[in-house]
Amino acid sequence: MAIPAVSRSTFCSTLALTVLGASFAMSGAVPAPEPGKATLVIGEILAQNAESLTSYKAAGTASASNDVRPIAIQRGVGADGAQLASGAWSMALGASSSGSNWRGSTSLNGVDLRTGSYSPSERDISLPSDGIAVGVGRSYNAQQSDGTSRVDSAGLQGNNWSQAGFPEVLLWEHATDDAKDITYLTFGADRFVGNRRFTPTSFTP
Repeated sequence: MAIPAVSRSTFCSTLALTVLGASFAMSGAVPAPEPGKATLVIGEILAQNAESLTSYKAAGTASASNDVRPIAIQRGVGADGAQLASGAWSMALGASSSGSNWRGSTSLNGVDLRTGSYSPSERDISLPSDGIAVGVGRSYNAQQSDGTSRVDSAGLQGNNWSQAGFPEVLLWEHATDDAKDITYLTFGADRFVGNRRFTPTSFTP
C-alpha cells in the first residue's frame, strides 16, 4: 500500500480520523511516513489516563459550533472501554477487545441516570451513503460546566442543545508536557471521548 507524501500535520489528522472509527485512544503525534511506504502504527488501544479520568480538561473552552462543555461523568466510553453513548453518526468509539460488555442504558425516559438531569437525545434523520450514513439529530444537556461553575451553552441548536450532525474535536494542551495533551471528540451535548497523545512504535516494511 502506497501512502502519498503529505505534511506531518495532514498525516496526523488523517490518522486520527481513520482510527477514531475503531477506537478512542489511538490518536496523537505519529511519525510522518516515508513517501511510497506503508507505516504500521503499534500502540495500546485502551489506556486509562488517570489525570483526566475524573475531569474534562477542556471545560474552559467551548466547542466551536455547539458551544458545549460536558462534565467528566458524561463520557461516551467507560473505563472498561465499553461504549456508553452513541451519536447521530455511526461511529464505533469503544475499545473493548472482546466487544462491548455494556448492555444497559445511561438514560431512562430522557433522564440521565448518571447526573439525574433531563437530557433527551434524538436522531431526526439518517441518510444512506456509500460510506458512513449521514446523521442529523440533537441532544440536550443542562449539566454543563466551565470547570468552576455551571454554564448554559448557546450553540446552533439553541441553549444547552447540540446538533449531533456536527461532532466536534477540541485540543486541550498541557501547560508544560506535550505528551499529556488530550484531544476531545464531543458528539452530543452530554457525551464525549478523550484521546491522550502518545508516542507509538512504528514499523515501516
